[in-house]
Amino acid sequence: MNKGLIFLSIVLLASCFSNEIEEENLVERQGITYEVFSKVPFTGNSVSYSSKGQLKSKIAYEDGKIVDGLYEIFHDNGQLKSKVNFKDGELNGLEEKYYTGGELRSKARYKSGELHGLKEYYYEWGQLETKENYKSGKVEGVREHYYSNGQLMIKEHYRDGQLNGLWEKYYVNGQLDFRKHYKYGYENGLFEKFLKNGQLKSKSCLKNDKKVDMSYCKK
Repeated sequence: MNKGLIFLSIVLLASCFSNEIEEENLVERQGITYEVFSKVPFTGNSVSYSSKGQLKSKIAYEDGKIVDGLYEIFHDNGQLKSKVNFKDGELNGLEEKYYTGGELRSKARYKSGELHGLKEYYYEWGQLETKENYKSGKVEGVREHYYSNGQLMIKEHYRDGQLNGLWEKYYVNGQLDFRKHYKYGYENGLFEKFLKNGQLKSKSCLKNDKKVDMSYCKK
C-alpha cells in the first residue's frame, strides 16, 4: 500500500471515531451495540461523565463491537474503578477493579468473554477475602473465603459450576465449625456440627438436601 492510501485510511478511521455519544443512549441487542433508535451497529466512542462533569469512561466501538485494547473506567471522585482488556469484541485477559480510595478490589482473567482461571477478591485494606477458580465461565475446583484477619472461613469444592464434594466452615479461631458434603449442587452425606473447643455437637445424614436415616451415610 502506498503512502497516500495509508494516510487516507488513517483519516477515514479517525473520522469514524470522531462520533461520541453518551453511554445511556446505547443499547445492546444480541451482542451488538446500537444507538437506542438505530438499526445500524454503532461506530464511535461511548462516553460517560460524573455529576461534576468529569470523564468516567470512553470506550471505542466499531460495527457494534468494542475495539481491541485496554479500557479504564473511573469512580465519580476520579479514582480508577476498573481496567479491562478486550479482544475481538469480548473481555480477554486481565480485569482489575478498585475501591473508591484506589485500593485493589478484585482481579480476574477472561478468555473469549468468559471467566477463566483464578479470581481474587480483597478487603479494602488489602487482605484477601475470596479466591476461586473458573473454567469456561463456571466455578471449578476449590473456593476459599477468609475472615478479615486472614483466617480461613469457608472452604468448598465445585465441579462445572455446582457445589460438589466437601464443604467446611471454620470459627474465627481456626477451629472447625461444621462440615457437610455436596453432590452436583445437593447436600448428600454426613453433616457434622462442632463446638469452638473442637467437640462434636451433633451429626445428621442428608440425601438431596433432605434428612434421612443415618444408615444412608454408612453405605
